[in-house]
Amino acid sequence: MVKKRLSHEDIKKLQNYSINFGSEECKIKTGLLKILSKKETSRAKLMDKYQHILLFLAAYPDSTEVLSLANAELIRLNDLSDRLLKQAKDTKQDTFSGTGLSSSYFIGSFSHDICKWLYHSFPECISFHSYGESERSAQELFGLSLLPSESWLLENQDIPLNKWMSAAGVKNKKKSLGWILNTMNLQELPHRFRDLIFDSLQAYILFTIRDPHNSIALLRSPRGEYFYHPDKLIKKINIQDILKKNIPGKLKLSKQDTEDYIRTARFALLHLSRETDPVSYCHPEGVEVFDLDRGISIALFYLPPDRRNALDSYVGYMIYKNRIPCAYGGAWMFGNKGKIGLNIFPGFRGGESAFLFSQILRLYKKRYGLKYFEAEPYQIGLNNQEGIASGAFWFYYKLGFRPHQEDLRKLANDEFAKISISKTYRTSSTILKKLACSFMFLDTNKPGESIQTYIPDSIKVSKVISSIIAQSFSGDRSNALDFFRKEVRKKTGIHSGNLKSRAEKQALESLLPLLYLLLGKSKSGKKEQEILLSLIISKTENTELNFIKASRLIQNQLTKVLLKPEMQS
Repeated sequence: MVKKRLSHEDIKKLQNYSINFGSEECKIKTGLLKILSKKETSRAKLMDKYQHILLFLAAYPDSTEVLSLANAELIRLNDLSDRLLKQAKDTKQDTFSGTGLSSSYFIGSFSHDICKWLYHSFPECISFHSYGESERSAQELFGLSLLPSESWLLENQDIPLNKWMSAAGVKNKKKSLGWILNTMNLQELPHRFRDLIFDSLQAYILFTIRDPHNSIALLRSPRGEYFYHPDKLIKKINIQDILKKNIPGKLKLSKQDTEDYIRTARFALLHLSRETDPVSYCHPEGVEVFDLDRGISIALFYLPPDRRNALDSYVGYMIYKNRIPCAYGGAWMFGNKGKIGLNIFPGFRGGESAFLFSQILRLYKKRYGLKYFEAEPYQIGLNNQEGIASGAFWFYYKLGFRPHQEDLRKLANDEFAKISISKTYRTSSTILKKLACSFMFLDTNKPGESIQTYIPDSIKVSKVISSIIAQSFSGDRSNALDFFRKEVRKKTGIHSGNLKSRAEKQALESLLPLLYLLLGKSKSGKKEQEILLSLIISKTENTELNFIKASRLIQNQLTKVLLKPEMQS
């Protein structure tokens, strides 16, 4: 029996009902899903659009039946893609590229660590694809790995790259990616230099989705509660009440659970050709998961000690709704303030976006003791045309964020008054671009009020450190570090010799400028020494929870230092 063809009209009808809720709408969705389950298509764009509507329905289901039907359709869609692509020619496979469906592929240039993880975890799925701009540049970089005695190869980098690599020992293309990753695994160099060299290579990989659980349709977290939406979605929230609510304890994860959270978060980003450092570089010990409200669970990802920022703590997150990855981001925390951003995956932007973000703010506030949040400028439209077009500024404004600058705060208040009076009023892109230059803050105790308190952060501290090095040491950072090292030892007794591990010694080196800033002209007391020592040791732990707590203890002293007249120049 020949199945009926799935059409754009079918998809459009389901999409229109997907964002409407109620008993009647639930019946219509159920009926449509049953009808569509008997239809097929071989068109990649149509299948891609359909899977994103189905994912929305699975994240925001009216009932257990809607959830079951949506998940069954996602499995069927993946099976259909698998059958089509296993029989298809290259041209057909190309049309499915980037859809994230089973047996399709994506092409991208990613970090060395992610490429290495893909290569070792899924060797049958990954292969080298191409170089970004210049094969000549690639040869020059590969030349860095040769032995000094290999003068013939060093001096003959003008021959075609494939022949040059063959002479270097790479006999076929299948083995080229392994050779590239091994060659660029320059462990003797600091990771910053390794990353820079590999990124300069602009190596693109091709990854084929052979395991359906790595497809967009079936990416799921291993844990999490399900929630159903028989009534309309929450669009307006009381941020103050939400931020007061305590959070549950973190979930106890098995080793397999942790690996699955890392895998799903990485693939959710890779399907969009994106990475975030905490997700790309995290270790299993640096993952925490919290089950919150309405089917929302949030996984937190910590950077390993050797990749952490010296001053602030960058902790990334992935939000799961009914176990489906639906948003990601991170916060850069120092003391009691965090600079934060939210990126909702396109297919979920018609859902409970404000509620999702409120849960992130609640989790970071309660977990890390934050009082203030700052919106990442790019998020509200700075150098971000999509943010301007969507009016992202107002998303943050409605949640209680306010511009720090008085003129922009007045402009925002005037514009919002116009919006409140007229439902048809739209802020012009010109004004939104002005507002995108705001430093937007949220006081979690008083949402919607402006913040005039001086809040030290890593940017202010780093500017002062750079100024001291430039003015007092003529830019000689080695000389400056020697001086900081001696001063810290003289005033606190803290030095590398009385630290146990290599990681602690490295943490001391990275924190020396901050410790020097905090110390006055006299020797520090025992309590102050204990706080400074806790800063160093906590920087080496599996998570940065204790470092963030310790950074709050130095906040008042740091504020006094930064407000000194000599520090304001």
